Amino acid sequence: MSARSTGKYWIPIFNILEKRGIHVVIANPKWVKAVKENKDDTKDSKWIGKLFCIGLVKSSFISARDICILRELTRYRYKLISIVYCKSIRDPAEKVV
Repeated sequence: MSARSTGKYWIPIFNILEKRGIHVVIANPKWVKAVKENKDDTKDSKWIGKLFCIGLVKSSFISARDICILRELTRYRYKLISIVYCKSIRDPAEKVV
């Protein structure tokens, strides 16, 4: 199966299919350019399917599951630290733990 990576929307679907043993190829949108006609999801999916069938879809690099989890936790930690820091600047009298 092949899919175009758009934002973070592909991640949950990729995880489910990978757990079920389905080989998934995530294509970078830069590498899978759509037909220049009127663009819509149906035409894009058919175009990606054709490219995949003839072996022209190059798979994007996807880190190992453990690395993905670690990266997600690191981003979340950074976000929490930023929130605490912003609160401490706005109200220095309030003690933030």
